[in-house]
Amino acid sequence: MFGLLGVIFGILGFFTFGLIFIPLGLLCTVISLASKRGFLLGIISLIMNVVAISASPSVWLVIASLSNQYESETGQHLAPLETAVDSNKKVDSSNPYSEMGTPATVIRAFYDELSAGNGNEAVKYLSDDMRAKKNFQSDAISKFYGSFSQPLSITGIFPTKDGAYNVYYSYKFSNKVCDGNSTVYTITEGNRSRATSLKISVAK
Repeated sequence: MFGLLGVIFGILGFFTFGLIFIPLGLLCTVISLASKRGFLLGIISLIMNVVAISASPSVWLVIASLSNQYESETGQHLAPLETAVDSNKKVDSSNPYSEMGTPATVIRAFYDELSAGNGNEAVKYLSDDMRAKKNFQSDAISKFYGSFSQPLSITGIFPTKDGAYNVYYSYKFSNKVCDGNSTVYTITEGNRSRATSLKISVAK
């Protein structure tokens, strides 16, 4: 009986109000699967409700909302320029969440913009002295990093003993895969960290 109800609720969730009927369908599915007599209908009900979930915009909006809430609570999503930073806080390279509240957060955001070839946003993470350099002006950044056949991808950010960060990354340029690393120093202006210098090396 519960398996049949699950199928019916799944169909209703597919064609009408997914947020109402799909949870009911999943509840009936679980009860049916727990019953030996209703196991087959439970499987059919499960399939029907999974299809309903995949086709329900309202359910996906709820999932997206919950995902955004999780990211904001765990630090998966950050607004680096507006995040208070503590230059004395230590980063544990084995735990990416330990970057929260450290200059590493801003450094990662900077390299994410380099990966996207977005010079206008990347320069926001640089100090005034850095932005004055020709190679680090927005147009130059967009032109160079936007030309990669495979965008730059960070493979690791590790703090050094002198307060800097070693950033490791890879990218593909002119059909050649390159592995590089940079030593990045930062300054803190108010509650904002900015990169003050980058020492870059690329593996041949």
